[in-house]
Amino acid sequence: MDGKEINANASRIKNLKYDGKAIDPKQEFIVATNNYRANGAFPGVRNATAIEVYPDENRQAIIDYILIEKTIDPSADGNWKFSALPTGSKVIFESSKQAVDVIPAGGNISYVGEGTDGFGKYLLK
Repeated sequence: MDGKEINANASRIKNLKYDGKAIDPKQEFIVATNNYRANGAFPGVRNATAIEVYPDENRQAIIDYILIEKTIDPSADGNWKFSALPTGSKVIFESSKQAVDVIPAGGNISYVGEGTDGFGKYLLK
């Protein structure tokens, strides 16, 4: 990816807030990301005024945090959600084949067949 804008009207994030208030587009934030994005031309980091690179991978930082804290609270706080899909949208995704065993009956996800590399293919209604 080269970070080029493909669709100026697209918006994957809506109603972004910080401390309960809409952010000012000129407001500065510290962005924690991986080195691939930090060193690229991705929106939000391509005009960074300072970049600090640490030797640990994201995965290792999480492992270290859990080891220090001894326990973490994995509960969701409901601070984000997916936007509604446009009427008539068809979303197909791949996940573990074992996911078919935990899909609730009558839910909005259904197994549709074999995916790639041993995954299953699912439809989000």
